[in-house]
Amino acid sequence: MRSDVALPAVLRLPRSTSVVRSNPLLLLVGKELRLQQLTFVVSLFYVLLSMVIWVARATLLRAEDVLLVATVVHAAVIAALAGSFACAEERVIGTLEWQLLQPVSARLQFAIKTVTATALTLLLAIGVPGLLSAAFGMPMWQKLPPASVAVPVLSWLAGSMYVCSLAPNALTGLLLCVPAFALGLMFVQIFVLPVVWWAFRVFHTLPSGHLAPQYAVSGRLDVMLWAALALLVLTFAFDNYRQGDRPVRRPALQLLALAGLVTIVGTGFAVAGRILFR
Repeated sequence: MRSDVALPAVLRLPRSTSVVRSNPLLLLVGKELRLQQLTFVVSLFYVLLSMVIWVARATLLRAEDVLLVATVVHAAVIAALAGSFACAEERVIGTLEWQLLQPVSARLQFAIKTVTATALTLLLAIGVPGLLSAAFGMPMWQKLPPASVAVPVLSWLAGSMYVCSLAPNALTGLLLCVPAFALGLMFVQIFVLPVVWWAFRVFHTLPSGHLAPQYAVSGRLDVMLWAALALLVLTFAFDNYRQGDRPVRRPALQLLALAGLVTIVGTGFAVAGRILFR
């Protein structure tokens, strides 16, 4: 079908009849980046806002704290957007079904999707503020080192990918991320923490009635446990993404498995004399 408006024939490039071979993995990465166009736009707005705040810092009250708040909000929004568009955008534009029929396995496609979303989140949420800080001397992370921000940001990304694997579209999934994470934190605070402290008191109360010294989990082990939990969340997200349908029974069982795992691991560390949730 010809377009009503077209360039003259002399200005159009000749059509190529040769077969061009491209790396399918690079094509998948390019496809994932095209899904994240709005994520780049949001990060661009953050850069412009930071520049405006920094230029007008002499007239603003506590401009450094304003920059810090903007940086934290930007990191959370970028992680939520990256997860939302990675798992829900293809369902909206109607390409999910035939995308899963490509010669590349669905597991490899989802692995590339996860790696691309993770790299993009780290680049925009942590790399861009670091670049602004190095180039213009902006105190973006003066109170929060980037290393301490990476774990919650990637946790938010994994959670948003899981939530959006169940949502009908990216916007709905993005809006559901906040209440979903709030409910998760409430579950830990109301149920898991009391169970953990009860187990610790039962097994580590001295004859005098005082508690034995607390031993915190080492940073390396803490990261390993977080990585295992994030991997389980992404595995559940892949199951939801591959199935395409959204029944109630499957996510209910997945959430029960996650809740039980967190409770069992926390209680096990408390019995062993280590405090996982502090």
